[in-house]
Amino acid sequence: MITFVKPTISRKDLMQVLECMLSEKFASGELCARFEKKLCEYTGGKYFSAVSSVSAAVYLILKCIKISPGDEIIISALTDIRVLEIINCFKAVPVVADTLPQSFQIDPEKIKTVVTDKTKAVIIGHTLGYPADIPQFLLENNELLKNHNIAVIEDCCHSLGSVLNGQHTGTAGDFAFFSFDSDSTITTETGGAVLCKNRSDHLQIKNFYTIDDILSSSGRIHMKLSDIQAAMGLSEISLIAKFLQRRREIGDFYAQAAGRGKHIFLTPQPPAEYNYYRFPLIINSSVKMVTELFKKYKIEIISPIKMTAYEYLHLPLSEDCNARNTAIKTICIPLYPTLKKNQIEQIGKLIANIP
Repeated sequence: MITFVKPTISRKDLMQVLECMLSEKFASGELCARFEKKLCEYTGGKYFSAVSSVSAAVYLILKCIKISPGDEIIISALTDIRVLEIINCFKAVPVVADTLPQSFQIDPEKIKTVVTDKTKAVIIGHTLGYPADIPQFLLENNELLKNHNIAVIEDCCHSLGSVLNGQHTGTAGDFAFFSFDSDSTITTETGGAVLCKNRSDHLQIKNFYTIDDILSSSGRIHMKLSDIQAAMGLSEISLIAKFLQRRREIGDFYAQAAGRGKHIFLTPQPPAEYNYYRFPLIINSSVKMVTELFKKYKIEIISPIKMTAYEYLHLPLSEDCNARNTAIKTICIPLYPTLKKNQIEQIGKLIANIP
């Protein structure tokens, strides 16, 4: 059985973790700080905080920008449920904007139509690894964002290693959050990170989750990444160029196969550099039939978008909802560095011959 995802755990990962364990320093400390520094060096971002989960990262950002009950946060119709859960923790109001037609990206024009005096933030995701053009969005909407004091937050859970115009995703907005789950580009098994543009925000976020050597109680929550997790992260990020190169080789092979078939792979156009976090195909026939076809050959595929934000929030769905129409036709094919040559070739043949 070719599983859909498989963590890329190397011998180097194991040695780094073992060394940390033998040091008997499990709590967050030196290794966590080193991991944060490596993330800065890799992405070009200035202020990283490695934390215990993606949910923790989103929570810290919303706390930093002082989200209050009733405040509005604009999100994509393809936003992850974990983000919605944290918005709900603050009793804020998620305002959903549709995606572009046959795209996984939020429609920038739709964002502008739902801004109100209550809007405090917009979360723009690089969904499935495709880099959204946030620098262009900021350029075109600078006055609107400034007048309403709206924070731009990048969802980079899928996009570590994706680049647009030479700029890594996560480095354009006011904040960004990342995932290091087992199915991410690099993994610490679980974990995440917050990237801040401004040092003052970074220091504030550090204060929210640092409970060591404090002189007063102010509602802090310990959310730092442990050094054991950071040890794995340090090993993984040292190998990220190798991981991405392998993903691109496999992805390019699949893309050529898709070009011989009748289904749609959204090929990122230069100057975008796609990390091949996933290989999504928009199917022109029955998704159920395609799933059964791959299952017959013992290959696990998934529908990456179970429900849109409209459905999670029990909002009405129009027939021309781009996000829903894309979601119900999209499947993702196994793509990870440890796939073997014969497995890749078998998958490629199936992609090219999907009815």
